[in-house]
Amino acid sequence: MSLEWASYVLASLGAGVLATGVGIYTWRKRAAPGAKMIAIIALAGALWAFCNIFQVITTDLAAMLFWEGVKTIGIVTIPVAWIALSLEYSGHGGLMTRRFWVLACLEPCASIVLTWTGHLHGLVHVSPRVDMSGPFPYLEYELGAGFMVALVYGYLLLGLGAALITWKLLHLSRLYYPQTAAILAAMILPMISHIVWSAGLLPFPALDLTPILFSLSSLLIAWAVLRQGLLGIVPLALDSAVRSMNDGVIVLDEEDRVVHLNPAMEQMVGQKTIDVRGFPVEQLLSGWSELRDIALGREYGRKEIARSEKTNYPYYEVHIAPLRDKSDNLVGTLFVLHNITDIRHAQEELQQHAIELRARNEELDAYAHTVAHGLKNVLHLIVGHCGLLMASRSEMSHEKIQTTLEQVDSAAQKMNGIIESLMLLSGIRKETITLEPLVMASIIDEVKNRLRAMIEGYHADIVLPEAWPTAVGYAPWIEEVWDNYISNAIKYGGSPPCVYLGGEETEDGMVRFWVRDNGDGIPEEKRPLIFSSFASGGAKGPTGHGLGLSIVERIVKRLGGTVALESSSDSGSTFTFTLPSVNRAEE
Repeated sequence: MSLEWASYVLASLGAGVLATGVGIYTWRKRAAPGAKMIAIIALAGALWAFCNIFQVITTDLAAMLFWEGVKTIGIVTIPVAWIALSLEYSGHGGLMTRRFWVLACLEPCASIVLTWTGHLHGLVHVSPRVDMSGPFPYLEYELGAGFMVALVYGYLLLGLGAALITWKLLHLSRLYYPQTAAILAAMILPMISHIVWSAGLLPFPALDLTPILFSLSSLLIAWAVLRQGLLGIVPLALDSAVRSMNDGVIVLDEEDRVVHLNPAMEQMVGQKTIDVRGFPVEQLLSGWSELRDIALGREYGRKEIARSEKTNYPYYEVHIAPLRDKSDNLVGTLFVLHNITDIRHAQEELQQHAIELRARNEELDAYAHTVAHGLKNVLHLIVGHCGLLMASRSEMSHEKIQTTLEQVDSAAQKMNGIIESLMLLSGIRKETITLEPLVMASIIDEVKNRLRAMIEGYHADIVLPEAWPTAVGYAPWIEEVWDNYISNAIKYGGSPPCVYLGGEETEDGMVRFWVRDNGDGIPEEKRPLIFSSFASGGAKGPTGHGLGLSIVERIVKRLGGTVALESSSDSGSTFTFTLPSVNRAEE
């Protein structure tokens, strides 16, 4: 045998062994994206190379046709596996449905059948014969119609796959250029070789270098696998993993230009990668000032930001990391934005709940102290008077006994008032109520009846408006609010007290009610704590048990309103409370 024959056999053998090694290695990593297709391409190329060896070591036509049929299996498999790899790599893996595989494999299967049955119809190899004129035996034949269809179909798939990889290369950061270019070159080189061989441009028709060039392709693919991490975190996973993330992802190049946005980030910024690719990040984030400043400053790490340009102030946790190549050179920046609005709001609610709970505990301590002190004083008074009656009743006059009993009754009524206040306070916290339009004139009449004795005793004058604006609330509670306000105005008003009542609608859809007295006003140092200090605020000194105004504030707050106080030494005090208007409640 000639030197050319030996060289060709050894080269084909080396190509086959190398391609087999790559195929076995990548098949063992078949769980990784694209690994199966790379393995199939390598093993198909190895089959092609080995069949070429078997063809050139025999001169028997039947044997050559047999190995030609086996070789066809590898040849027609490569374009299908290549287009599948290209689709997956370029982010179109979703197209590879069962229907895709059926349609893609129809022509290759037909070519295999036609090749093995060529002696019956001659659609692939026309007039096959053994040519011994060259340095080694060669299977010569004219190209049939079936062969041309298979050739065009294979070139079409290879060209389409190359176009997809090229398109992907143009849309990637420089970080992925080497591995993408390696994959592209790995297929282009054998394809060019096969075109040259099919066109008969080689000096020896038997010299098909395509399977040998597959050894170079295998080396390139192996380099991409082993050195560039092709089967790790690479663009193969970009569209299958990053695109499905709920977190927003931005990839910038070394000059802070936009390379990629995933769908979640596209929705956040209202732009698509295809529209802003290559734009400066400051242009992309022009409407998001805080994130733009972080991006331009390359503040690596983790930060929490609020997008104040949006309503309801969504919160994000931003992870910023540098992207580096194998030589540790900075080639870009990665941003991952995780929406933590719900978590942040939950934290704020917990903090607010803790504050309210602490305030309530302090309030309960104050309640306990105030109520215990009040009940103790009243009970001490009752016990003292009862003891006096039992010890000295026979020596006391009828008038003295009557006065003592009246004092005991008054103390008992005061104790009953404390207990009712506590029951009302408990109801405010627990009771489920329905807000309804209030007939304020009827509520005031009921309160005046409850305070009739007090009004007559103080000779108080109650001045009412001609009409009341309509608000919504809970009538039994509003009676308590008016009762507290009016009774305090009578106690701490002038001599005699003159109490003015009124109400008006405000611009914010609330109704403001007020009680104004003609007293000396409340000292300035007591005003800030008047609704929570559990002490009556009049200048004349405390006469109650200290729960009234605190209960008023809690009632009004529960009904969606607020309380306030205005006071001065020359115009008395004005206590107000607000409730939602009917129109606001219907919104």
